[in-house]
Amino acid sequence: MEVFVLFVLFLGSLFVRALLFKPNDPTSRDEKKFKAGIQLITGRRYEEGFQYFNKALKENPKSGLAYAYRGRCNLYLNDLFAAIYDTTEALAYDHCIADAYLVKGIALFELEMYKDAFIEFDKAVWYARNNGEAYRWRALCRAKLGMTDKAYEDFAKAIELGDEHASYYIGKRGMIEIL
Repeated sequence: MEVFVLFVLFLGSLFVRALLFKPNDPTSRDEKKFKAGIQLITGRRYEEGFQYFNKALKENPKSGLAYAYRGRCNLYLNDLFAAIYDTTEALAYDHCIADAYLVKGIALFELEMYKDAFIEFDKAVWYARNNGEAYRWRALCRAKLGMTDKAYEDFAKAIELGDEHASYYIGKRGMIEIL
C-alpha cells in the first residue's frame, strides 16, 4: 500500500512540475534568442533571414534551431542541397524539430527523391501531429509513390487541420489531382 501511495505522489509531483515549469531545452531558449530572425522568415523575407541565421550560426554553431531556419531560407531561395544539409545538421543537434523534417522532405520532393521525402514527411507528421502542411506534403508524396488511398486520408486530415492548399489537390469526386 505504501508503494502505491508513493507512486501516486511521485506521479502527482511530475504533473505539477510539468505545469509549473516551462521547458528549458536548447530549442526553447533559441526560440527566444532568435526571435528577430524568426520574424523575418514569418514575414517571408528569406534573404534577410538567411543572413541573420548565417551570422547566428557563426556565433552559435551548435544551434539546431538556427540550422533549421537557415534551411527553410535555403529552401525558399531554391538552394535545395543547402536546405538538405542545414536540416540534416539541425536534426543532428535536436531530432525533435518537426519543421526541419518538413523542409528536408520538401527539398527531397522537389529533387524527385520521393521515397526519401516520404520518410521525412512521415517524421514531420509524427513530431507535429497537428500540422496540416506536413500531412499535405506526405499526401503529395504518397500520391507520387502510388499510395492513392493513404494519400486521400492524409489530404482529408490536412483539410481537417485547416490546410487550405490540401483541398486544391482533392477533386470533386474525391480523386487526387496532381499537376
